[in-house]
Amino acid sequence: LAVDQLRFVRPKFVENVTEPTIKRLLDGLLQKKVVNDDEKDSVNVIAERADKARAIIDMVLKKGINACLILKTLLCEFDPFFFSDLCLS
Repeated sequence: LAVDQLRFVRPKFVENVTEPTIKRLLDGLLQKKVVNDDEKDSVNVIAERADKARAIIDMVLKKGINACLILKTLLCEFDPFFFSDLCLS
């Protein structure tokens, strides 16, 4: 399941996701209505890249399987090499 996969790769995601990918993921999650403007803004005010990554993945995990599937799809689209490195396919 997507939820279990994301939980499993969370440490590696937090450690290795880049700032540009974080920005694109947030925009994509907003566009797909997984997050709202307030949630996006709450992540953007976080200074540390790793803390932003933690906030995004934890927020999506709380929203359930559809949100997790959307995050996986966006990550595959925006950073296919990182996606395959995470073994999420």
